[in-house]
Amino acid sequence: MNTAQRDELARLLPPPGDPELSEARGRVLRDAFLREIGRPRRAPRRVMALVPAGAAALVTVIFVLAGLVPHGGTSPVPAPSATPAVIALPPVHAAGVVARADAAAARASLPPAPAIRPDQFVYIRSRIAYQHIAFGGRRFDGGVSWPSEGVVTPALETTRIREIWSPQQGDRAFVHDGAETFEVYDATPNGAYANLPVEPKLLLRRIYAETETEDTGPEADYSAFDWIGSAMHETILPPRTYVTLYRTAARIPGVVLVDDAVDGAGRHGTAVAFEHLGERREWIFDPRTFDYLGERSYLVEDGAGGTAGTITGLSAVLERAVVDGKGERPR
Repeated sequence: MNTAQRDELARLLPPPGDPELSEARGRVLRDAFLREIGRPRRAPRRVMALVPAGAAALVTVIFVLAGLVPHGGTSPVPAPSATPAVIALPPVHAAGVVARADAAAARASLPPAPAIRPDQFVYIRSRIAYQHIAFGGRRFDGGVSWPSEGVVTPALETTRIREIWSPQQGDRAFVHDGAETFEVYDATPNGAYANLPVEPKLLLRRIYAETETEDTGPEADYSAFDWIGSAMHETILPPRTYVTLYRTAARIPGVVLVDDAVDGAGRHGTAVAFEHLGERREWIFDPRTFDYLGERSYLVEDGAGGTAGTITGLSAVLERAVVDGKGERPR
């Protein structure tokens, strides 16, 4: 075929498409991918099970909030309010952390453990927000190439609702995130966390074994702290397990306690927190039942992402329930 023939065929064919990820799917992939950037290699985490192949193409933004969540029931949720962009750094307890955590957990009022059949699904509805980046006033999102120059303006996005149906047993979950709905393959089943040791020392040894990496010290400690968050995110566990996870986190070197932490729904709770790369992440618990409420992340030092106190992520569990099928909402 000569050049003229090829040109003629090219004119007859439709122009090539310009494929691009939808904004909602880009957010989901970006959130999960960016949580992994710069972290030591370890066993697959629950959040990564929610990422289809190709997430690595979204090396696009900094600072992130993954919408994540916990246990069976519905906690009172205040009316939505404006999300603060910057907060005053809350005081923390860095000494006597284990004793304080154990004493607080001993006063927990635990509800009955939920009954979940192997064929059922855990339904979690959460409110989430994360920090996005804009250049010269133009918002930067997944699927858009990174600008070569411009003024960086970090900002916390308006919150959105995320729903997930996770299997008690099995590997397929169903997600509705903002305007996007999709199925997840190779998801971690809810039942994978149902029989964790109830003794914090035993559980912590197991966590370090599962997150073993080439790194030691603070990086290994951060991996252990992150594992605990993954175990609580979008799961329904026995109430005693949440108490154990709180006490276990307190035994990780570098963890501090925050008496008054506020989740993405404006609820106040007590938190275990860990600082990593200039950011503090809090796992927030109900101070009475020690149900996991959500997450708050913020900068603890000035940097490219903003001043100390700049919120980089928020989440809040709005509803938890056990349902019989994917896509089914509790009545």
